[in-house]
Formats: sequence, C-alpha cells, structure tokens
Amino acid sequence: YGVAFTTSGATQTVTVTAKTTDTAIDLSSLVGSASSATSVAASTFSVDAGANASSIAITGMAAAKNTIEGSATSGDVLTGGGKADTFVVDSDALLFDASNVMQDTYVGGAGTDTLKLNATASAVTVVAADDFSKASTMESITTAGNTGAISLTLGATAETAGFTKIDLSGDDEATGAN
Repeated sequence: YGVAFTTSGATQTVTVTAKTTDTAIDLSSLVGSASSATSVAASTFSVDAGANASSIAITGMAAAKNTIEGSATSGDVLTGGGKADTFVVDSDALLFDASNVMQDTYVGGAGTDTLKLNATASAVTVVAADDFSKASTMESITTAGNTGAISLTLGATAETAGFTKIDLSGDDEATGAN
C-alpha cells in the first residue's frame, strides 16, 4: 500500500491508500518516535480501500484517530484504535445488502467512534429492519453534506451495537424534508 504524510500546524494526516489487490492493512503496531516533534496522538491515520477489488481487513493505528474506508466488496473487517475513529461508507447499498444484513464488520474500539454515510448527491435510507449486528463499540452515525434525502430509522440492533447519537448537521437537502 502507499503512504502519504501531510502536516498542518500541530496536526498531521497520514494517508494509506490500499492497492487493488491488498487483503490486509494493519497499523496497530505502529508507534510514535520518541524524537518526533509532534505527538502521534494528534495525528489522523486515513486508510482508503475504496478502489480495492476484494474484501480487506483494516486495523487502525492504536494511539491515533483513524478514518477508515473499506472496499466496495462485502466482507471487510474494519477495526479502529484507541481514539475517536470514523468509518466511511459511500452509500447505504455498501452498508446493507438486499436482505438488510450489514455487508462489513465494524469494530470501533475505545473513544467515540462514528459511522459516516458519505453519499453527497443521492438518497440515503436506513430502515429499522437493517441489522447492525456486525458493528460493535460504535457510538455515532453522521452524514456528509448531502443534497439527497436522508432517512434514518434505527432498530434495536443499532442500540446493541452502541449507537447513541445521530448527527445530521451535514444535511444539505434543500426542501428540509429530512
């Protein structure tokens, strides 16, 4: 996989881009250098496997925030670290299959972990029958700025997964119908 490092003031972003053939990326054993001028804890590790042609297992950096996007194929196992992690899903079709079963496994870990529905110009619909049983230690659902309609009706499995907050501040739908 490829790695790019950018810095802005006291924070850094390390971007890891999966190759289309990668089946696993494990950042959990990375540690910050004692001679580093800035703390790894102030960094965000961003892993993007959106172009990956097969399912992938991604484990985030333990001592930093992670932003993790799985593949477009079902069967990913996505695990955060010890800080506030964000799991990005580009559409509700990538989140649940036609039988309302979660396509991938999401493990938030410590910190307040967020599932971000990243569709920006299409409707997002989550129904009460959608089964969140493949998610654990997740606390929040949010949306990207979206001009499409957003409809979220969460069932009991969402509560069992740990979800306690829904943030629709990214809602850009002009009619206010959400």
